[in-house]
Amino acid sequence: MATQADELISRAYTARREGRTEEGLELYRRAAEELRPANNPLRLAHTVRHVADILREVHEPQQARVHYEEALAIYRQHPEASGLDVANCLRGYGLALEELANNEAAADSWREAKRLYEDAGTEAGVRESEARLKRLTQAS
Repeated sequence: MATQADELISRAYTARREGRTEEGLELYRRAAEELRPANNPLRLAHTVRHVADILREVHEPQQARVHYEEALAIYRQHPEASGLDVANCLRGYGLALEELANNEAAADSWREAKRLYEDAGTEAGVRESEARLKRLTQAS
C-alpha cells in the first residue's frame, strides 16, 4: 500500500509544482486514501496537510479547515511528530481561518505556530507569525 501511496505523492508533487493544481489535489487525495489503512499516521497527516494547502490556495477555506483539523489531530496524537510539521500545518490552518474571518481562532493558531517555529529555529516562520498576529490584533 505504501508503495502506491508514495507513487501518488510523487506524481502529486510534480503536478502541483508544474501548476496542474486540480490534478495534484486529486492525486494527494488518492494517496491519503491509500495511507489510511497503512498504519503510517504521520505520513497520512503530511499528505492530508497537502490536500488542505491546495484547497486553501484555490480559495476553499472551509474544506481546507476540515483537512487541517484532521492533520492536526493526527499530529497531536503522535509525540514523535516534528514540531516544524505541526507549525507548518498551523500556518496553513491560520491562513484558512483568516479567510473565513475567524480571527480569534486564527490568532490562536498563529501563536502556537510562532512558538513551534521559535523552538525549531525557523526565523522566517517566527516573523510571519508575528506579522499575522499583529495584523489580526489591529483588525479586532
